[in-house]
Amino acid sequence: MPVLRIHALRPEGLDSPALLQSCSEAVAAAFDCPVEHCWSLFVELRDGDYLEGGTIRSANTGTHSPIAVLSAYHGQAGRNRVAEALHGVAGAITGSFGYDAGDIFVDYREPKAGQVFTGGEDR
Repeated sequence: MPVLRIHALRPEGLDSPALLQSCSEAVAAAFDCPVEHCWSLFVELRDGDYLEGGTIRSANTGTHSPIAVLSAYHGQAGRNRVAEALHGVAGAITGSFGYDAGDIFVDYREPKAGQVFTGGEDR
Protein backbone atom coordinates (compact mmCIF):
# COMPACT_ATOMS: atom_id res chain seq x y z
CA MET A 1 0.00 0.00 0.00
CA PRO A 2 1.85 3.11 -1.20
CA VAL A 3 1.53 6.20 1.00
CA LEU A 4 2.29 9.70 -0.30
CA ARG A 5 2.64 12.79 1.88
CA ILE A 6 2.94 16.19 0.21
CA HIS A 7 4.20 18.95 2.53
CA ALA A 8 3.66 22.42 1.12
CA LEU A 9 2.28 25.88 1.55
CA ARG A 10 -1.17 26.05 -0.04
CA PRO A 11 -1.06 28.12 -3.23
CA GLU A 12 -4.17 30.13 -4.02
CA GLY A 13 -6.71 28.12 -5.97
CA LEU A 14 -5.23 24.69 -5.21
CA ASP A 15 -7.76 21.90 -5.71
CA SER A 16 -6.24 19.48 -3.21
CA PRO A 17 -8.74 16.63 -3.83
CA ALA A 18 -7.87 16.72 -7.55
CA LEU A 19 -4.15 16.83 -6.71
CA LEU A 20 -4.43 13.82 -4.40
CA GLN A 21 -6.48 11.85 -6.94
CA SER A 22 -3.94 12.58 -9.70
CA CYS A 23 -1.08 11.52 -7.44
CA SER A 24 -2.81 8.30 -6.38
CA GLU A 25 -3.59 7.44 -10.00
CA ALA A 26 0.05 8.03 -11.02
CA VAL A 27 1.38 5.87 -8.17
CA ALA A 28 -1.16 3.11 -8.84
CA ALA A 29 -0.22 3.04 -12.53
CA ALA A 30 3.50 2.92 -11.74
CA PHE A 31 3.20 0.16 -9.14
CA ASP A 32 0.48 -1.75 -11.01
CA CYS A 33 -1.92 -1.76 -8.07
CA PRO A 34 -5.52 -0.60 -7.61
CA VAL A 35 -5.83 3.11 -6.92
CA GLU A 36 -7.92 2.13 -3.88
CA HIS A 37 -4.70 0.76 -2.33
CA CYS A 38 -2.91 4.13 -2.54
CA TRP A 39 -3.07 6.76 0.18
CA SER A 40 -2.24 10.39 -0.56
CA LEU A 41 -2.19 13.22 1.96
CA PHE A 42 -1.71 16.97 1.59
CA VAL A 43 0.00 18.36 4.70
CA GLU A 44 -0.46 22.12 4.62
CA LEU A 45 2.33 24.19 6.09
CA ARG A 46 1.49 27.51 7.70
CA ASP A 47 3.11 30.75 6.58
CA GLY A 48 6.40 31.11 8.41
CA ASP A 49 6.85 27.34 8.87
CA TYR A 50 8.90 26.83 5.71
CA LEU A 51 12.54 27.82 5.29
CA GLU A 52 14.10 27.39 1.85
CA GLY A 53 17.66 28.47 1.15
CA GLY A 54 17.72 30.73 4.19
CA THR A 55 14.44 32.45 3.27
CA ILE A 56 11.19 32.00 5.17
CA ARG A 57 8.46 31.34 2.60
CA SER A 58 4.77 32.11 2.72
CA ALA A 59 1.96 31.17 0.37
CA ASN A 60 1.90 34.67 -1.15
CA THR A 61 5.65 35.16 -1.76
CA GLY A 62 5.87 33.24 -5.02
CA THR A 63 6.89 29.67 -5.63
CA HIS A 64 8.39 27.33 -3.08
CA SER A 65 9.43 23.69 -3.37
CA PRO A 66 6.69 21.29 -2.31
CA ILE A 67 8.29 18.30 -0.59
CA ALA A 68 6.69 14.90 -1.17
CA VAL A 69 7.60 11.61 0.48
CA LEU A 70 6.40 8.38 -1.14
CA SER A 71 6.65 5.13 0.81
CA ALA A 72 5.90 1.63 -0.47
CA TYR A 73 6.47 -1.69 1.24
CA HIS A 74 9.82 -3.40 0.58
CA GLY A 75 9.95 -5.48 -2.57
CA GLN A 76 6.84 -3.97 -4.13
CA ALA A 77 8.61 -1.90 -6.74
CA GLY A 78 11.55 -2.22 -9.07
CA ARG A 79 13.79 0.69 -10.04
CA ASN A 80 11.81 1.51 -13.21
CA ARG A 81 8.53 1.53 -11.29
CA VAL A 82 9.96 3.85 -8.64
CA ALA A 83 11.18 6.28 -11.30
CA GLU A 84 7.77 6.18 -12.99
CA ALA A 85 6.04 6.88 -9.66
CA LEU A 86 8.40 9.76 -8.86
CA HIS A 87 7.84 11.35 -12.25
CA GLY A 88 4.07 10.80 -12.01
CA VAL A 89 3.85 12.45 -8.59
CA ALA A 90 6.07 15.34 -9.69
CA GLY A 91 3.90 15.83 -12.79
CA ALA A 92 0.70 15.89 -10.74
CA ILE A 93 2.19 18.44 -8.34
CA THR A 94 3.51 20.69 -11.12
CA GLY A 95 0.11 20.58 -12.81
CA SER A 96 -1.80 21.43 -9.65
CA PHE A 97 0.61 24.07 -8.34
CA GLY A 98 1.52 25.58 -11.71
CA TYR A 99 5.23 25.27 -10.89
CA ASP A 100 8.14 24.04 -12.98
CA ALA A 101 9.39 20.50 -12.36
CA GLY A 102 12.61 21.99 -10.99
CA ASP A 103 10.62 23.38 -8.04
CA ILE A 104 9.40 19.93 -6.88
CA PHE A 105 11.18 17.52 -4.50
CA VAL A 106 9.94 13.91 -4.27
CA ASP A 107 11.65 11.33 -2.06
CA TYR A 108 11.03 7.56 -2.23
CA ARG A 109 11.32 5.41 0.87
CA GLU A 110 10.99 1.65 1.05
CA PRO A 111 10.42 0.24 4.55
CA LYS A 112 11.95 -3.18 5.08
CA ALA A 113 10.11 -6.27 6.34
CA GLY A 114 9.18 -5.85 9.99
CA GLN A 115 9.03 -2.03 9.73
CA VAL A 116 5.41 -1.76 8.62
CA PHE A 117 2.16 -2.37 10.48
CA THR A 118 -0.85 -2.83 8.21
CA GLY A 119 -3.79 -5.17 7.89
CA GLY A 120 -3.70 -5.83 11.63
CA GLU A 121 -0.14 -7.14 11.73
CA ASP A 122 3.48 -6.22 11.27
CA ARG A 123 4.87 -7.08 7.86
